[in-house]
Amino acid sequence: MDLYWISNAKFSALFADHGYDINETNNYFGSKAKRLRKFWNDESDSVVYPILKDLLNYATSICEDEVVGGNSDDMDRARKIVEDLQNKNPIREGCLYANKK
Repeated sequence: MDLYWISNAKFSALFADHGYDINETNNYFGSKAKRLRKFWNDESDSVVYPILKDLLNYATSICEDEVVGGNSDDMDRARKIVEDLQNKNPIREGCLYANKK
């Protein structure tokens, strides 16, 4: 997973918008991809879903071809993962679930 297309500041702000600190000061170390994987492992799908959805929306907004190197299959897989998370844990749009597992 390569997250070169999103700055560290934007990545951190995206999580902060949902009430989470994804920075190294909060036990999240390494690359953005490593921090995202740790967050996903630590939190429930209902917490991860809205953040991944926003991350995917941001990726799409800055230029889908640039983000995935022109590979629409990668973007389709990402959308399917986010959709599966939503279907697995139905979440009402606009609601923030900050409960842990």
